[in-house]
Amino acid sequence: MVAPIASATAVNRRAFPRAPAVPTGSDERPERTVRNNDPQKRPAKTTRKDDPQEQGRGPARSAKTERWRALAPRAPQPSTVHPQEMQTRRERHAHLRTALILALAGIVVSPRVATASAEERDEANISATAKSSPLPSTPANHRAARVLKLLERIEHTVKDTRYEHRTTIRSREGIYYWDCSAMAAYILAKVAPEARKALTRERPVARDFYQVIRQAPTRGAREGWRQLRRITDVRPGDVFAWKRPKDFPSKSTGHVGFVLEAPIPAPGKKNAYLVRIADATSLPHGDDTRDPKGEGGFGHGTILFTTDGDGHGTAYGWFGERSRGVIETPIAFGRLIR
Repeated sequence: MVAPIASATAVNRRAFPRAPAVPTGSDERPERTVRNNDPQKRPAKTTRKDDPQEQGRGPARSAKTERWRALAPRAPQPSTVHPQEMQTRRERHAHLRTALILALAGIVVSPRVATASAEERDEANISATAKSSPLPSTPANHRAARVLKLLERIEHTVKDTRYEHRTTIRSREGIYYWDCSAMAAYILAKVAPEARKALTRERPVARDFYQVIRQAPTRGAREGWRQLRRITDVRPGDVFAWKRPKDFPSKSTGHVGFVLEAPIPAPGKKNAYLVRIADATSLPHGDDTRDPKGEGGFGHGTILFTTDGDGHGTAYGWFGERSRGVIETPIAFGRLIR
């Protein structure tokens, strides 16, 4: 009789015997088979700490983490640049920024002097430079540039002009009948409305221009005006004004006009300057564009200003370099800001 074949279960039990049972409540545990338990047979693991190329990099990061870290702002590193070199860089950047702003406004800027947004510091540099050499004929700001542009347009389109206290302006026809204060008020209303509002009268006179300039600060601005300390601070597009001296035989309250070119020292005269101006008058100045035998009105001419030792205007010579004498009266110089 053939013996019965052992079942698969029986075979497996014989091939793989059970682990011995552990008594209840005992702390003993069956030993487990551990593969590669021998340290000498385990594969060596390379870590960042062991790899000389990876030392100092810290834990590994994913590519996504690295991309975000590249976009994150980094903590500022201490600068090793000398403070004087840093200041020079700041000034250079400020000048370049100012030059760009003025270039967008259509103003040509001298490479030596930038005028604008660090405006007060630059004007101080201009004043120091002007003591030894004439200033470049460039406007101080965009308001002054607009003044010059409007004066140039009037010069090219004027067909009939005369000096009158009763104002008649028909710009499309080229007709300008006015006096100096009416002309100045017309220009301000076009290019500097806030400065025009500071002249509270509906019809201001020359004395009003003088007073509002003398009341303006020399730093910053007040009601659209800034007072210029010295004649060497004056630039094209600025305003000049004076009051009539008490003993001067005239019914006018003074005179007002606009500077066309930077002041230049008068030859042979100490503390005196020749200034090219635009105004409205019945009596032409030196080197004037108006007919001496005409009725006056709008035009260009050269006038003489004398100053004290600090550059403050003290008198004027109506005929410029040909003036035989001067009329003593304080001269005010102002800059249009708004």
